[in-house]
Formats: sequence, C-alpha cells, structure tokens
Amino acid sequence: MAEAGTHGERDFDLSGKVALVTGSSRGIGRGIALALARHGADVAINCVSNVSRAEDVAEEIRRCGRRSIVIRADVAKAAEAERLASETTSGLGPIDILVNNAGIVSFRPLHEMPVEEWQRIIDADLTSVFLVTRMVLRSMIERRAGRIINISSVSAQNYRLKLGIVHYATAKGGLIAFTRVLAHEVAEYGITVNAIAPGSIATDINVQHDEAWWKQRISVIPLGHVGVPEDVALTAVFLASSAGNFYTGQVLCPNGGESVC
Repeated sequence: MAEAGTHGERDFDLSGKVALVTGSSRGIGRGIALALARHGADVAINCVSNVSRAEDVAEEIRRCGRRSIVIRADVAKAAEAERLASETTSGLGPIDILVNNAGIVSFRPLHEMPVEEWQRIIDADLTSVFLVTRMVLRSMIERRAGRIINISSVSAQNYRLKLGIVHYATAKGGLIAFTRVLAHEVAEYGITVNAIAPGSIATDINVQHDEAWWKQRISVIPLGHVGVPEDVALTAVFLASSAGNFYTGQVLCPNGGESVC
C-alpha cells in the first residue's frame, strides 16, 4: 500500500499563515480576504486604484486580530507584480496562500471588439496570474509548501451564455488550464494549485445590470437564486486549509447548479 499523506485532524485553522489576495478591495476578493483572516491568516490587500476602500478591508482584518497591509499594484504589469510579492513578504512574511482574484470584464460581441479591448482583458484576467504566481512560487518551492487558488468563472464552462464575453471566457478558461498543468508541475514541492469557478454572484460589479439580465441569470440556476461572495470565500478557506490537503488541479464550482464542472 502506498504511503499516505500527512495524518492528523483536519480543520480550517489558518493561524500563522500569510495570504496575498489580488483584487481584494471589493466583491469576491474582499470576501475571500476577510474569510481567510477570520480563520487566522494575516492578509495583504491588493488594489489597482481605490486605496481608501482597500484600507477599509485591511482595517476590518485588523479588528479580527490579524495583521494586514495594503499594496497598490497593477498585477497585469510585470514590475508591479514583482513589487507586490516583494512588499507582501517584507511586510508580513513569506506567502503561504496566494489567491489570484484580480480581473476585469467588458461586454462586446467579438465582431465589434477592438484588438486593444481583447488584449486588456487577457492581460488583466490571465497574464496577471502568470506574473504574480511566478514571483510567489520561488519562495514556495524553497519552503516546499504553499497554496495557490485561482478565481475562474462559470463563463469558462457554460457555453450557452450569450453576453458578449468571448474575451473574458477565454481568459477564464485559460486560467483553468493554467491551474491543472501547474498543479502537476509543482506537486513534488508540496504545493497545491486549485481553481474556483463561481457562478452568478451578487457583487458591486454585477449590480450594474438591469432586471432583465438578473431574471435571465436566475432562470438557469437550479437553486433559483444567485450566490454571495461568502459562498466563494468559504470555498477558498477550505482549499487553503488542511481540510484541502488532498486537492490539487481541481476546479470547485459554487454556482447553484448552473453548470457542471
């Protein structure tokens, strides 16, 4: 019989861990950052523009008794991604948990899409993950431990959506491939790499849509309602904790049954 992995009781305790959550000043990223802190992690908050809102998240984490810093950086740019990893490490310590959440979306049919808009989404939603992950991986490999969690989307798997998001779905689909291949590449170092592909989540980005959009979204969700950021956040806590020790290269899908992973 092959030797089993680490024995002992599994739980969701993240005490002593340092987490970096990109794009964490609002929405799903904010929810994940707060959930990791409530389970014991110190958390670096990243934003590209709204430092005030990021500071609010950091202060809420500090009220939980955990350390938190805010780092303004555009993770789609190599130099800023490198600085983000460096400042997190110098401010909080080596990164144990990386959550690649930062991303943007726009809505336009492909035949009307300028090349610049395509590239902007690919850079923000996919290239950024490569840029941040390669910087954080170096320390994880040296320490032979680490958790990487990539936030994808149901749009990468539900091809019935007709929302003018070919560029976004392509980036999020690429992120799933990135997750699965990298998981095999770094497994020998004790590092796990997983993805979360949320369905329709009530965030401040989605509230811009009209009632007709929401009715269409809910109509394809068997549970009959959209999710909230905490649905995604607790999935991230699971993957980051010892409870998720035997998960790597996986895609978990909090989506109310909207799509099968």
